[in-house]
Amino acid sequence: MKKLFAYLFLVICLLFPKCNVTTAAPNYNIQYLENGDYIITEIYTSDATSRTATSKSKKASYYSQDHIFIFSITIYASFDYTYGVRASATSANAIVNIADSSAVFKSKNSYVSGNTAYGTATVLYQGSNKTLNINMSCDIYGNIS
Repeated sequence: MKKLFAYLFLVICLLFPKCNVTTAAPNYNIQYLENGDYIITEIYTSDATSRTATSKSKKASYYSQDHIFIFSITIYASFDYTYGVRASATSANAIVNIADSSAVFKSKNSYVSGNTAYGTATVLYQGSNKTLNINMSCDIYGNIS
C-alpha cells in the first residue's frame, strides 16, 4: 500500500512539475559559553514570498557542557513590512520548554520594539540561573534574522 502511494505521488509530481511546495528550513548557529555550556539557535524561514506580512519562529536551546539539553525558548513573531520602505514587528510570543527534570522555571518575557521581537527565559539549574535571550528582526525587504 505504501508503494502505491509513493508511485501515485511520483506520477502527480511528474504531471505537475511547477507545484509550489513551501518547506521550512532551519538555519543553525552554535554559541559556546565560557563555562563550557553552549546554545544552539535555529531560525525557521519559509520559501514563500510575501511582500507585506510574515510570521516566523526562532528557537534557542541551552545545553550543559556534558551535552545535556536543559531548556529552550521559542519565539513566534509576526512582522509587517512594505517592501523597500518600512518594517515593524507586530507581535511576539515566547514558549519555554523545560527538558531536564532538575531545571526549575523562573521567568519568561516577550515583547516587540521597532522591527525586532525579543524573548528571554530563565531557569534555575544545579544551583545557578541559566538565561536565554533571543531576538528576531525583519528588514524592509522581508529578510528575517
